[in-house]
Order: sequence, then structure tokens, then C-alpha cells
Amino acid sequence: MIAFIAYGSLWISGLTEISVNGVVNYKWASMLGFDLPVPFIVGLLSKMLLAFPLIFFVVLGEEIGWSGFLTPKLSKISSVAVTSLIVGGYWAIWHFPAIIGGVYGYGTPLWIALPGFTLAIIGVSFLRTILRLKSGSLWTGVILHASHNLYAMGIFHDLTVKEGYASYLVSETGIFLGIVYVIVAIIFCKKMK
Repeated sequence: MIAFIAYGSLWISGLTEISVNGVVNYKWASMLGFDLPVPFIVGLLSKMLLAFPLIFFVVLGEEIGWSGFLTPKLSKISSVAVTSLIVGGYWAIWHFPAIIGGVYGYGTPLWIALPGFTLAIIGVSFLRTILRLKSGSLWTGVILHASHNLYAMGIFHDLTVKEGYASYLVSETGIFLGIVYVIVAIIFCKKMK
């Protein structure tokens, strides 16, 4: 939903454009035996069906550390806000080498990519911390993390034309997604009180 709000508002505003070319040409659909290009819904469902389980198991390792260990330990000695900021800060810094090394960042200059990514991750960290503490389960973090990677980094990113300054706004290294995550985290925290 957060990715839909962020990307959708950028599409509507005209700051970025939407294109279905990435989705109708997903390799996921060809892995299921479809000839490319496929109808939009087939491309979308193929990625959700095949990519989500892969993403789920990749983020499980991270979330054992973040949601399974660090969040519960810190929450015993600090507030939800402090726990979220510390875990989110470590989580962001954990990914900095990949962003600096160009593994992801989608052409966003580092002076935008690192703060944008940090905003997004700290915003998600607040959501994850609250869900983790309310549920008592690390699986809430795994599902949130995997969903973020599938939708924000995958599907919505693939639907967006990334020309000009669009990369400064979109993806998890764009500044706008980070701002939306922080706003949603603030609203979420106020609703949970």
C-alpha cells in the first residue's frame, strides 16, 4: 500500500511516468512457459508467484537478526522509537556497501541514494518494530520486508519510467519513497498509542 501511495502520487503528479513494458516482459512469465510479452496481469501474477518465495527466504536471514534478535533485545531497554531508530540505522548502514558499490541504487547519485534509503528503512523499521512487538513473532518482519522488496523495489519500480530526475524520487534509494514511509510510520505510531 505504501509503495502504491508513493509511486501512484508521482505518476498522477506527472513527476514520473508509468509503463507496463517491464511487467509484460517479466522473465517470471517465461519461466512459467508463457511467450513474452504477456498480458499485464499474467506478468504481475508470475512475479508474485515465483519471486515472493525467493525473496521471502533471502530476507529471512536478515530478519532473524533484526526482528528475531536485535528488536526484542533493544525493546527491553529502550522505547519503541529508540529501538526503531537504532535498528533502522543499523539496517540502513548494513546496505550502504551494496548501494555505494552499485548493486542497487538505480542511477541515483549517492548524495540522494543514501539519505533516501535511510529514510525509507527507518520508516519501515518503525512499522516492523511495532508489528514485531505486538505480534511477538519475527514473521511479521519477514513478511513486511519481503513485501517491500517485491512491491516497492520490484513491481512498482518496474512500472515506472526512470528518466531524468525520476531516479531521485523513485525506488528505495529515491527520496520520495523514504518521505512517504516516514509519514506513514508517524501516522502508524500515533494510531497505535
